[in-house]
Amino acid sequence: MAAAVGTRLVVYLEDAPGSDRPLDYQHAVRQDLVIRYAAAGDWSADPERLVAGPGAWRYVDVLLRRMRTRELAVVEVWDFIDDVGAGLRGLADKVERIRGLDPGWSVSGLLVVRATQQNRRLVTQLSAIFATNLPASSRAWLRALSEPEGRMPAGRGLVWSDVRGTRLFASNLSRRQRVALSHSAP
Repeated sequence: MAAAVGTRLVVYLEDAPGSDRPLDYQHAVRQDLVIRYAAAGDWSADPERLVAGPGAWRYVDVLLRRMRTRELAVVEVWDFIDDVGAGLRGLADKVERIRGLDPGWSVSGLLVVRATQQNRRLVTQLSAIFATNLPASSRAWLRALSEPEGRMPAGRGLVWSDVRGTRLFASNLSRRQRVALSHSAP
């Protein structure tokens, strides 16, 4: 029925009835986690930041700003990976829109992905796509977010959030996949 009206049916199983939590609870938990984690790195946060641009208005899940170093981090949260291409293009588009609004600032993007079995399996299966679109070290990103002297990587990156949304952790995808890609080049 959903396909017939041009939409998708997405079902989540939660440990509490839907009326007890907002529909975007898992998403909001991760936004909150990013904001709290980045506070240690001297970042101020602007959740659900509206960004105008050609074609459509867009919202950035969390825009982080570090005034002292003139850095802006566009953070997007993925609870459930349902469209890889659209998500990666969306992050790139938002980074470019923010870059255009704030010339002279360093701007980059970060995906925070909920580490469900399905999401981890998909990232592994499509590792070349993720590694080439998100080449920055996730460890460098975590350092930049949590340490005032940690510099934001120039490239976009990916970090994992545990399933409950209580911690962020590094992905080894980028380093492993960069090595594999360099060995497979003609």
